[in-house]
Amino acid sequence: MVPAMRFPLALILSVAGLAVAAPALAADSTVGVGDDFYDPSATTSVNPGDTVTWDWQSGSINDHTVTSNSRQIDRFDSGIMSGSGASFAHTFKYAGRFRYFCEIHPDSMRSTVTVGTDDDVAPKLTRARVRVKGRTAKFSFKLSERSVVTVKAGTKKASKVFGAGRHAIRLKRLKVKRYRGVFSAKDGFGNKSTTVRKRFRVG
Repeated sequence: MVPAMRFPLALILSVAGLAVAAPALAADSTVGVGDDFYDPSATTSVNPGDTVTWDWQSGSINDHTVTSNSRQIDRFDSGIMSGSGASFAHTFKYAGRFRYFCEIHPDSMRSTVTVGTDDDVAPKLTRARVRVKGRTAKFSFKLSERSVVTVKAGTKKASKVFGAGRHAIRLKRLKVKRYRGVFSAKDGFGNKSTTVRKRFRVG
């Protein structure tokens, strides 16, 4: 009798395992846009893959925007919208803390969307090197996760968003002299990589 019960028991355990492994359903969120505020004005929390919709509230007549801050790993911009019934939606693919504001009322309308949970792990920059051709320096590197990468040499500076993998940023029209090139990366939650420095010469 004991062997006969093994199959039903195994089936129950298998189904239970599938239930545990099933991904959580998306929990989309809505933010109200009023004159001149976001509701909620505090952080809206969602998971990667969720969508946040900004709905212009009844009675709102002023122009507003929903515009992400610069130097973040995700960007969004509603453009200028106004009037009850106006709406803008953005699906957040990447984990991080994304600040946004109204370009018309930047002092009174600011808020944040937090996507996922901060793992407190800083991105890694490896295989960093600088190659010079003429007055252009090519900063190449390998990146561990999606981040904003910044490179600097003297007064020249450039920032760009990259996913994991090998990439490069070029600094052009450099002066003829010696430089100390600087590489750094910041992920969606602001965790910063170890700064990498490479010396090179132009000319």
